[in-house]
Amino acid sequence: MKTYTVKVPIVGVAYIDVEAENEEDAITKAIDEIEYDHVEEWEAVRRITQGNILYATHNEASAEEN
Repeated sequence: MKTYTVKVPIVGVAYIDVEAENEEDAITKAIDEIEYDHVEEWEAVRRITQGNILYATHNEASAEEN
């Protein structure tokens, strides 16, 4: 039997609360501050995209005021 080192792409969602003036500022701050502990769900996939097919549940950052 052979041994392989396998690199697998993952897709997921992370949630973080930040203080900001607007949604765009909140997204920028979240991207700068995000850590592994903020990841709520993730999934291993064979590929993230193929042609015009996206194998991810979320493909764009969004912000919602609390």
